[in-house]
Amino acid sequence: MKRILSAATVLLCLGTLSAMAEDRRHVYKDVAGKTFEGPWWDTLAYCAGRLKVLGEWAETAKRPDAQAVKDAMNIHFALAVNRLMVDRGIPQQEALDTAGEVARGAIDSQRSAVFTYMATRTMDQEFENKVMICDTHLRAYAQEFPGDFKASN
Repeated sequence: MKRILSAATVLLCLGTLSAMAEDRRHVYKDVAGKTFEGPWWDTLAYCAGRLKVLGEWAETAKRPDAQAVKDAMNIHFALAVNRLMVDRGIPQQEALDTAGEVARGAIDSQRSAVFTYMATRTMDQEFENKVMICDTHLRAYAQEFPGDFKASN
């Protein structure tokens, strides 16, 4: 029985590794200049979660760009789901669940950050910085995958 469970565990891990190996990846630098490499879908889903919180804050703060941030959130999430479906060949619901998990983590993280930045009165700077980071990722993605941005008829 232990051998069967061990074999099943190995096969399950191999399946996960092969799915991750197929993910299209990119290299990017954070604001401190540290280099990272990660799957495109993960970066886009994380930005979607971050932008959800920033869009809510912008709306509360009555910023004129609040709707644009919400629209960007939807674009990031849709692209993350699409990238997962293409890279892994998985159904939409599985891609939605996977991207949603990452986005929810970003939502939690960004909500905590909002409280900190509001307390230090630097929320406007945080907003501009984080929106710019996600916009930079989106522009890089568009250069690598221009076909994902063609209008459907």
